Amino acid sequence: MAPLKEGKLKMGDSTTVLRLLRGTAEDPTKPSWGGQFVRIAGRPAAFADDPDERVREGPYPGARTVNRWRASYLTDWAARMRRCVAPR
Repeated sequence: MAPLKEGKLKMGDSTTVLRLLRGTAEDPTKPSWGGQFVRIAGRPAAFADDPDERVREGPYPGARTVNRWRASYLTDWAARMRRCVAPR
């Protein structure tokens, strides 16, 4: 696994983008670069980070479901950014 940014876990809207790049957008309960989520009881269209202790990283529930893909998604992102650089 690649090192964490400044030794800290970084969270944000990236999980949505990563799910669209490598995942099943219509089913957040399936593993993807954006993590894996569980349904919120009583709210069929709402999902949350998996509270299982096995996928917790520090105080962050579900963080390991994203971090397991860290090297893959950062490599893919770097390749996409290289395509954006104008030739010299």
